[in-house]
Amino acid sequence: MKIQVRMGLVIAVGVVAAAAIATRAARAGYKAEYGITCEFWDDDRGRCSGSMGSIRADSSNKSYLSIAVEGRYPPAGTVGWAYVFMRDAAGNTRQCRIGGASEGLIEAARSATADSWVSVTWNGIGDCTELSVERGSHMRPTTL
Repeated sequence: MKIQVRMGLVIAVGVVAAAAIATRAARAGYKAEYGITCEFWDDDRGRCSGSMGSIRADSSNKSYLSIAVEGRYPPAGTVGWAYVFMRDAAGNTRQCRIGGASEGLIEAARSATADSWVSVTWNGIGDCTELSVERGSHMRPTTL
């Protein structure tokens, strides 16, 4: 009887230890939250940035950042347009566009995924003037 109780205790301790190790391994590594932050400058210029996963998980249910890329045909080889739409937790909404001649910005827009960190700057007439896209293991994914 004592042997069975001890054996059961050893197994229970082993299971708890294995679960603790597995939980710790699943939480290993640096993690960061990058909710949307916006700066608004004079002449209706500004910048917004944040990671898609953190923005999606924002408790305000107001924030968003989305990128739409549109192709054009004809003529063949025309890049098209891209649009960036954003709203911060305070409800400030902005959008900007990227024309087909801005191939570097179009490429950046195409590279964005649901797990990307994005920074966009726009000018006073609604053009996106800078678009940075980054992906990394430290950023919150859109789903956990």
